[in-house]
Amino acid sequence: MKKLAIGVSAAVGLVPGIETIRSGFAVPPGYNLVFGGLYEICAAICFLLLIIYRSKINIATNALVRNIVIACAVVCFLALLAYIYMLCNCIVVHEDDDPVFFPLFAQGRLETMIERGHGRVGAIDMYGRDALIGAIGEDNEFNLFL
Repeated sequence: MKKLAIGVSAAVGLVPGIETIRSGFAVPPGYNLVFGGLYEICAAICFLLLIIYRSKINIATNALVRNIVIACAVVCFLALLAYIYMLCNCIVVHEDDDPVFFPLFAQGRLETMIERGHGRVGAIDMYGRDALIGAIGEDNEFNLFL
């Protein structure tokens, strides 16, 4: 029974990463492998930490473990909400074009283009997707590394 629980835990840890790699759900366009890989790494680290600290977890009282789990769940939920908010602000899908992945904070020429277009969708209408992607690539210091 114990081996079954460990197997189920490992499988549950693998599913989100594999699904993200397969479908690209809730990740910037073209970054399925990066985000899915990060999910897999985080799941493996969590699983290893549980194995390493198993004896300390067994010693702790049920109330303490419950409070820690609740605190972690609240932090994860708030982080998820923040991620979804940022994702909705950064990825703009235009009617006929592929999605454009804007940086969280625009600066330089990109900022000017967004202001003149009265928003990100208006900037896509006014300048086109390729011009905006060029401005994103040249003006921002915090580009994605791939």
